[in-house]
Amino acid sequence: MGVSFAASRAGPPQTAESIAKTLSSKPLRWLLAILLVAGCAATAPVQEMSDARQAIRAAESVGPTASGSADLHEAKLLMESAESALAGGRYGEARRLAGDARSLAIRARERSAADVNP
Repeated sequence: MGVSFAASRAGPPQTAESIAKTLSSKPLRWLLAILLVAGCAATAPVQEMSDARQAIRAAESVGPTASGSADLHEAKLLMESAESALAGGRYGEARRLAGDARSLAIRARERSAADVNP
């Protein structure tokens, strides 16, 4: 009766090999991958929002032209939607919208620059 409950449940000590084997199990790898992806989606898209704002400012600095203004307008609308999604905690949606806004702003800048410097 001198054996405590903890001592009776201890079992053999864990070796580095047994720990590595446990960590290499397929279900555990899937769980870690899912947590990693979820963790990325759960963080606010601060950098993506900043990149989109900078791209919009760069497109505005070239000056409006007929071929670039529609893309720039759409980029600004997407950015407003991204900011709304961010405020609502919908980080994945905000990240996607900010990326789309950035792409459109870059295209607007390139088109406007081509019109200014043919």
